[in-house]
Parts: sequence; C-alpha cells; structure tokens
Amino acid sequence: MTYSNGSKALLILWLLTLTTAGCATDGGIKPPFEAPTSSTDRADVDASSAVDLAFKYRQETAELRNEARRLELEAEFYSKHQDQEDLDRAKHYLGLAREMRKAADVTDEKARDYRAQVPHTRVN
Repeated sequence: MTYSNGSKALLILWLLTLTTAGCATDGGIKPPFEAPTSSTDRADVDASSAVDLAFKYRQETAELRNEARRLELEAEFYSKHQDQEDLDRAKHYLGLAREMRKAADVTDEKARDYRAQVPHTRVN
C-alpha cells in the first residue's frame, strides 16, 4: 500500500497534532497530564484534585471521541471509492477510530472514578 505525498503530509500533520495535543502518548490511552495510577494513590487524592482530574479526563474523552468521529467520516469518504488504495486507507482509518474509542472509554471510566471521589456537597 503506497500513499501519495499529499496523504503522507496529511498523516504527518495529523500525528503532529495528536502529539502536541497529548493524545499520542502511550497510544492515546493515557492523558497528557499526570494522575495517580494505583488504587492507593487514588485514595490520597483530595476533593479539589479529584474535581480537576475528573474534568481533565472528561475533556480528554471528548477530544478522543471527536477525533474518532473525524476518522470515521474520512473512512466513509474513502470507502466510497473503488481504488484499492482508498479502500485500504478507509480500513486503516476505521482501525484508528476504534482505538481512539477504546482510549476514550478508558479515560471516561477514570473521569467517573474521580467524579465519584468528589464530596456531594462540592460543586464543580
């Protein structure tokens, strides 16, 4: 499967965008901010930190889902062509979109975990 120079440039631009946005770290599964990772660390998070982390994870989830949707739209566009290269590109984009959605599910779960740690009297 070979790509034209325009496709390569688009791919490089997209990867740079992901990298600068923080989505490309660890395959897009970890958010670009540092958060407690073990269950004992999570227990030590105060309410203010839990609010901040929940917000950041929700934001990351939205960004990942938006990117997945964009990739799905591009895949839909390429799948309408009969050219094998475009069909391969569509398949590739759908695979990337699936991975983005999986990463979004992970960050969404973390957001819910941190949101559950916020006292009910606290408003965010």
